[in-house]
Amino acid sequence: MKGKIGKYLLDLLIVAFGVFLGMVVSDWNTQRKTKGQVEKTKQYIIDELKTNIHNLEYAIKYHTQLRVEFDSIASTMNDEDRLANYYRNKKFRYNKIPSWTGPGITLLDKSVYEGAKMGNFLQEFDIKTLQLIARTYRHQDGYEVLGKKMLDKLFSIDFDTKTIEVMSFMELLIFDILPSEEHLKTHLEETIKKLNDDSM
Repeated sequence: MKGKIGKYLLDLLIVAFGVFLGMVVSDWNTQRKTKGQVEKTKQYIIDELKTNIHNLEYAIKYHTQLRVEFDSIASTMNDEDRLANYYRNKKFRYNKIPSWTGPGITLLDKSVYEGAKMGNFLQEFDIKTLQLIARTYRHQDGYEVLGKKMLDKLFSIDFDTKTIEVMSFMELLIFDILPSEEHLKTHLEETIKKLNDDSM
């Protein structure tokens, strides 16, 4: 009788140990997969930010050139020129600025970030990294809001618009948008550097 109980007890311990070992291995595999997914997501976000930096560099170069050309034209205009009806003014047309190809507000991608949010991959990041990523994409959103404001101003030009109002559109482009692009580019570069830091 004691031998049977001992045998059943031994069988029970072997089964319990097997279940416990299976749970430990399963948990280890889950953690390994989660860590791998976090690293992949982080790399995808870094790649997306690098693309946005490249787009910002192009916009910065373009807007810097526009600033030089606009300043050159604006310096030749007097108060009468500025107060004249825009469509009758022969001295200033924004689309006649030599390098003008459009407003040049760059589109910043956030599809990886949005996908990571929807797939709940961001919840696996530590809070410090999550805050850094969220703050970076909020900065991008701020740039887009400023760009929309500028475009709304451009599209509001009509036959009653004064030249000075159109010039203020150009000033918004080169004195607000350009510094915003430069600041955002620096912020994205710093974010990438921090995300590449192994301590995050």
